[in-house]
Amino acid sequence: MIPRTGAVLGLFVSYITSLASGAGVPKIYSPNDYIQTAGSLEASSTEPAAGDYIVSKSPIKGKTVYSSFTAATAAIQDISSKEVVTIFAYPGVYKEQLVFNRSGTTIFRGYTEDASDNSKNQVIIQNSHGVDTQADQSNSESATLYSRAKYLQLFNINLNNVFGQTRNYASLGFANGNNGYTSLYGCQVTGNQDTFDTNAGTSVFAYNTLVEGSVDFIWGAGSAYFLNSTVVPNTSGGYIAAMKRASSTTAGGLVFDQCAVAATSNVGAGTVFLGRPYNQYSRVAYINTYLDASISAAGWAVWSKTDPRTDGALLGEYRSRGPGASASTRASFSRQLSDADVAQFQLVNLFSSQGTSWINMTYVKTTPFISPL
Repeated sequence: MIPRTGAVLGLFVSYITSLASGAGVPKIYSPNDYIQTAGSLEASSTEPAAGDYIVSKSPIKGKTVYSSFTAATAAIQDISSKEVVTIFAYPGVYKEQLVFNRSGTTIFRGYTEDASDNSKNQVIIQNSHGVDTQADQSNSESATLYSRAKYLQLFNINLNNVFGQTRNYASLGFANGNNGYTSLYGCQVTGNQDTFDTNAGTSVFAYNTLVEGSVDFIWGAGSAYFLNSTVVPNTSGGYIAAMKRASSTTAGGLVFDQCAVAATSNVGAGTVFLGRPYNQYSRVAYINTYLDASISAAGWAVWSKTDPRTDGALLGEYRSRGPGASASTRASFSRQLSDADVAQFQLVNLFSSQGTSWINMTYVKTTPFISPL
């Protein structure tokens, strides 16, 4: 891990995104490939900037205020996609279910007095809705926030689904669709089954963000990179990741880089799995990540006893640490990644086709891992 410096000025990270020539071997990047230059100062986390749309539980003298995110997002629908639009929300629990679709870049910023600590977030979007996974209905329809926007950035906002645990019912905090790009900074996303959904063709980057759930609670067919984030299993016998791809060459995967798995206190030791393959082309990696005692000795699980889906799946770890990190008893179909193996999961390689310009690196204080080769 390369320490990050220069936190006062915003930093823009320019990545070289092409793959090395040859038989599909990912390029090995060096620290010099992460070019850091001074950018603009970070936006205030306690007051809106001029031109921001404001969400508030109470009126503000001299300001146009919207009482919900639903109302605020409706107000910006006709703004040109060439304009970056920010919605700033004052503290409160906003009980609504939000489906958002906009072609331009949109920023949701939640009031907080400490943007570096997501436990101090004061803006909550909350919904209580579950979807029967055995019925003919999309799980995304239960999401507290279902983003179908082209580019969405969320700062210090909690997305909670408080439906609770009912067998075979999905209760999502967040879903991403419509080939969209979403980045989260200092957020919390909580639910139970299927909490965090990345649909096919979507791209997600989450920094310093907490995700809590029970079964397959970080899942989908898109690409998602979690950096310096916290993964919270809340049920014994659960699975964290469930990912699928259309083929072995289809883009996509789930990466947990310098994260921590920290289960709730009710979860038994050795009862949670890092993931299971949603299909045979599943691709998941935990890199330099702390694994607490909740993680099973096997680490990984088959999809089911009669339908394992492990042939062709890449379920890997690189330099895991903590009481749940022992490699000696890991499932035979999983992999301890080599320095060469892990290069494919570098941020620039995971997002090699779409690039990383949609990620606001000004707010990222942890450098994504770089393969030591």
